[in-house]
Amino acid sequence: MMTHAIERRWAELVPLFERAGALPPEQLDAFLDGLDDAELRDALRALLSGTTRTGALDRDSGAYAARLIDAGGGLEGSLLGPWRVGALIGSGGMASVFAATRADGAFEQQVAIKVLRHGLHDAWERERFLRERTLLARLEHPGIARVLDGGLTARGVPWFALEFVDGEPVTRHCDRLRLGVDARLRLFEGLCAAVDHAHHNLVVHRDIKPSNVLVTREGSYKLLDFGIAKLIDEAGRDDDTRTGLRRLTPAYAAPEQSQGGDVTTATDVYALGVLLHELLAGTRPLRRADGTLQPMSGAIAGTPADAAAAARSSSARGLRSRLAGELDLIVAKALAHGPAQRYPDAAALADDLVRHREGRPVRARPDARGYRLRKFIGRHRRGIAVAAMLLASLLGGLAATLWQAGDARRQAARADAARGFVLSLFEGVTPDEARGRTVSARELLDRGAQRLAASLSDEPRLHAELAAQLAAAYRQLGDYARAAELAGQAREAADAPAERARALLELGRAHAAQGRPDAATRDLRDALASAPPQLAFEIRLRLAELAADSGDADALALARTTLDDARAAGDAAQVADALAVLGGIHFRLSELDAAAAALREALELQRAARGEAHTRVAQAGHDLGVVVLQQGDAKAAATLFERALALRRELLGDEHPDVADSQFNLGIALRRLGEDARADRLVQQAVAMQRRLLGDAHPLVASGLNSQALHAFQRGDTAGAIARLGEALEVARRAYGDTHATVVTMRNNRAAMLRASGRLDEALVEAREAARAAGAGLGEAHHLTGVARLGLGAVLAERGERDAALEQFTLAHRVLVAALGAGHQDSVVAQAALADGLHASARIGEAAAQAEAALAAGVVAFPAGHPRVGKLRLVAARIATARGDCDAGRFATAATELARGGNALRADLAWARLGEAACLEAAGRADDARARRADARDLIAGLPYVPPALARAAGDREAGP
Repeated sequence: MMTHAIERRWAELVPLFERAGALPPEQLDAFLDGLDDAELRDALRALLSGTTRTGALDRDSGAYAARLIDAGGGLEGSLLGPWRVGALIGSGGMASVFAATRADGAFEQQVAIKVLRHGLHDAWERERFLRERTLLARLEHPGIARVLDGGLTARGVPWFALEFVDGEPVTRHCDRLRLGVDARLRLFEGLCAAVDHAHHNLVVHRDIKPSNVLVTREGSYKLLDFGIAKLIDEAGRDDDTRTGLRRLTPAYAAPEQSQGGDVTTATDVYALGVLLHELLAGTRPLRRADGTLQPMSGAIAGTPADAAAAARSSSARGLRSRLAGELDLIVAKALAHGPAQRYPDAAALADDLVRHREGRPVRARPDARGYRLRKFIGRHRRGIAVAAMLLASLLGGLAATLWQAGDARRQAARADAARGFVLSLFEGVTPDEARGRTVSARELLDRGAQRLAASLSDEPRLHAELAAQLAAAYRQLGDYARAAELAGQAREAADAPAERARALLELGRAHAAQGRPDAATRDLRDALASAPPQLAFEIRLRLAELAADSGDADALALARTTLDDARAAGDAAQVADALAVLGGIHFRLSELDAAAAALREALELQRAARGEAHTRVAQAGHDLGVVVLQQGDAKAAATLFERALALRRELLGDEHPDVADSQFNLGIALRRLGEDARADRLVQQAVAMQRRLLGDAHPLVASGLNSQALHAFQRGDTAGAIARLGEALEVARRAYGDTHATVVTMRNNRAAMLRASGRLDEALVEAREAARAAGAGLGEAHHLTGVARLGLGAVLAERGERDAALEQFTLAHRVLVAALGAGHQDSVVAQAALADGLHASARIGEAAAQAEAALAAGVVAFPAGHPRVGKLRLVAARIATARGDCDAGRFATAATELARGGNALRADLAWARLGEAACLEAAGRADDARARRADARDLIAGLPYVPPALARAAGDREAGP
């Protein structure tokens, strides 16, 4: 066999490999023909066919591979781990690939098993093969074939099992389905995401080509064959170059790869560029005699071009036109000779393709004002023209002829006078001026709205502009219905796209405040279609915030894209604003570290862009304080709130809603630090200020009352907490309606407080209404609906309605996992409640599985030592005890964590002490058990209501936990 010749003459073959690898492809045949030794020539030709040229997997070469390799030493039919090896399905330069099926009866599964080519490998080959297995194991992406298993054959040869991909090369798939250019771009962008995932895990693929990108019948892609992949941080280590065995596919290899230079993420970008060229034009890129790249669109010529165009559902002329310009530039940038001139990574390449598809400026084109202006006009052709007419009309009117000039001047004077008069009504109303003068502001707003309708009906453009400003002012004062009404008037009056966009932005913000996310999203998207750049930036930020409030998984992506655009434009103020929104979205998703990082950068940039004495600086510092407080660092949070409060007082005066906001949060932080007297004084003053400035019916007042109620509950004042929350709920209902997220949350809080006080009938009414309103207003799949069902289940469980409670816990867990993911804090809490419900229904085995899973997820989702982790630990410990595994240490740890939760977790802490006592007693430590039981009774004595089960456990030595 040829294998024997290769093994016997390996020492002679290595230097020949080195020489062959350094030759241009066109000189290789002449070099081989010049070898006098036929056996050596044939052996070298065989190895080159399996390594430096397109691998055997790229063609139908089963018979060839069988001759070249000792097909794994007769592996067909043998067992490798649980896998029964089937037929050889392909071979590359280093390994053979076999089909295999699971043979242990656990379940049915087909895999591909890759085995190092028997008889050919040395220590270097073995290391390379094992490295591929290691690299693949660290990659978890739906677009990358996963490693499932691995080991050694009976002869000690390494193997690993891969996810079996039943697909076809991406180029063949696209041509067979006659996919158009945009569809191909979207598929390619997905591939870039997989490559980017590898890059973020410090892996460069180094052999991206059509046969290594398979598309399944379902249309999903898989990136295969990391056999020559390399870690980015392996600086100075290139064993491939040392041996001369640079396994690559020349047509897709970057210049530095062919020449043995440094391999970076830009190396993969080059191969992606070749593949993109092939996907779009049907051919690989060609270079002219001088080395310059022929434009991709230039490849669409002659008869082959007709076939390529037909495979893309186009004509040759149409395809040439589609590829010319930006796509030519993008491909050329990806294929630049020098790595520094290419896109730095796959994500940057994909981003430019998305920009192209969305009509935004691409980074492959030099940044010229004329180009950006043409792109903007192309997207908003009508908007530019009409906006210009609007500006001219405000200055006197473009349409007036010379003989009309006198009349036009009079019209312009009237418009200017009306505009100045109405705008003067709003001075002192905007947030950064004197929003605090609420009563006079409302009077001025109402008077301005009346005058607007009466005096400017013949000036539709001015009417639209001022109606939109009125809508914004009413929104800031909490009258969302009036704001929506005026914004609607502005939209109807607007006859220019830019003004219509401003009106729609205000309408969307009013609808969002009213708790109508679908209407708000529709308004904002409509606004975005005609908005000028600065306004478009703001609209995209509002869309991202709205998506986050609605639980939309795309919220982060939208915010990041907007941030990237701001960075690309070099606008520091916009970057700061986008970072602030991104941080807020991370906070909503409970991603506290990411939120803090974004807000810290936002704070620094706001200072750099706007100066220290600016309201945006104060806002950024305040928001960072909220995140830091949630992270558990009350001291750092208090410092941030102190600074924000001082700056807001300096800029806005002592009486301002923003001053009240910072003062309120400072009070909350000081409570965490034990400074209760000062904290109570600040919180009470802040709520009183909000009422003075905004009126009793403002939503911010409701939020302040809600926070006061929660603190009162933590302090043990359950009756006072319920009363305050009832007041907050009524204010919120008037402002938002019954189905708003804020109202649902407050109802949920009130139901929990009523339950804790033993008022179970009232609690059940409140909890049912919260669940009903959430489903009606937010949808059954919304995460707050899941939270409401969780609260309803808790009330039902307290009432002893076990089956009904278990049903609600099951629904809640299902909704929260679908909406937020299994690792989210709310999902983890729901899973623990589900475990509790199963425990109560005597389904102990299922309960134990859910409880342990919840605890494992909770220690990741919550900060170390968080009281919620104590609750999860308590649930798991009680269920373990029911199974006969009584561990006092588990209960003691849970108690330590629960003690940090204040009055809200007092009953749980009592359960933990009782559980610890039962385990100590079982271990023969009677004195310690009595002490823990006494602790539990002391805790119970301070409860406003003692659940019957807890009372029985505390009074009965045999009851246990």
